Amino acid sequence: MARTLKAIALVLTIAAGSVGTDSSLGPHWRVRLSPVVARGIASWYGREFQGKEMATGQPYNMFRLTCAHRTLPLSTQIKVTNLENKRSLFLRVTDRGPFVPHRVLDVSYAAARALGFAGAGITRVEIQVVQR
Repeated sequence: MARTLKAIALVLTIAAGSVGTDSSLGPHWRVRLSPVVARGIASWYGREFQGKEMATGQPYNMFRLTCAHRTLPLSTQIKVTNLENKRSLFLRVTDRGPFVPHRVLDVSYAAARALGFAGAGITRVEIQVVQR
């Protein structure tokens, strides 16, 4: 499981500045990003929500790469960048939250690990919407 998680994180973690029209990543990596939607504090949610129903109706799995946002439409794909270490990750909005004031995003434990802030619990992030 840990090996699979690392492989997924490696594939989905994008070096800062490498997204956009960078053809070196191949045509399937070409995405257009919206201007920055939000900057603020992100946290992660895990064990206490494991298996509970998300806003999409699916059970939450803390080992999947997913996130919760208050207002973005469900299934929106976003690019989240950890402003502390510049790690980026593409996630899909599958739930509503965070419900803690002054936070802009909740990510799964797997996403927090890939973004490098699982130990800290919170970090400053930037959110952009993937335009298709």
